[in-house]
Amino acid sequence: MSISLCGKAFMVLVLVTLTGCSARPYPVKPPQEAVDFAVNSPRATGQRSRAYFWQPVQRVQALSYCYSSLYNSPEDVRAEAQDFCRGGTVEYYSADTEPLGCALLQIHRLTFICFPGDEIYEGL
Repeated sequence: MSISLCGKAFMVLVLVTLTGCSARPYPVKPPQEAVDFAVNSPRATGQRSRAYFWQPVQRVQALSYCYSSLYNSPEDVRAEAQDFCRGGTVEYYSADTEPLGCALLQIHRLTFICFPGDEIYEGL
């Protein structure tokens, strides 16, 4: 069985399209262990009462990103997490392969813990 030139061109176009979609890391639901760690972290202040709306409220969060090791390095993924954390501190938590929770071409997952800085204000 021979595939026509048009069929081959279509398959190449589909592959190029799929690979182009996988070039950027994207956020996914973090593993429950990371969420538990973030909530119970000694650095987490959680929802605390405050006298005025301009007092900072820190929310420690677990962040996970799926990525393709062909297009992105772990440093690229960390930069995405740092952008989301808005000036806070991002610390590495875990790395794994998640074939069910990530796209077919982006099966690697990195998880970070975001400790927001004092410039994060709620209510402004």
